[in-house]
Amino acid sequence: MKKQNLLINKIKLEISRFLATVFFVGYFPKAPGTFASIFTAVIIFISPNISILGQGIIILLLLFIGKITSAYLEKELKIEDPGYIVIDEALGMFIAVFALPKMVSVVIIGFVFFRIFDIWKPWIIDEVQKLKNGWGVMLDDLIAGIFALAINYLIHKIYFLFIV
Repeated sequence: MKKQNLLINKIKLEISRFLATVFFVGYFPKAPGTFASIFTAVIIFISPNISILGQGIIILLLLFIGKITSAYLEKELKIEDPGYIVIDEALGMFIAVFALPKMVSVVIIGFVFFRIFDIWKPWIIDEVQKLKNGWGVMLDDLIAGIFALAINYLIHKIYFLFIV
């Protein structure tokens, strides 16, 4: 029975690592968050058009899976917000382009502003990051994604309203 529990725990750990590192992108030696954001931006751009409902479901799934796997890895490995957990960057990128047309400019603007807010961590983002049990890992990027989406939306609307 003990061997079986060890095997189950090992499997849970490896599945959590696989998901939380976004298919091991989080193990890039330099700037894993940026590489995960680029990886996610490419996925967003090359994926078929997904409805707003579908995008919302993806965001909720990333939040749910990210919270569970982050909390599990933090607890098992006794490390707070390890750098290789990058599912939060995938979440932030999906939010940064939510409900906007899938255009290169929209994805790039979303990427740039998401990374700015994620790295800079102004105001509430820095406070939220201090939450425990996987919430801090996920919610700071969720908020950074919302800030990036707001700017992305405004740029997109201004461009199409005044320039085109």
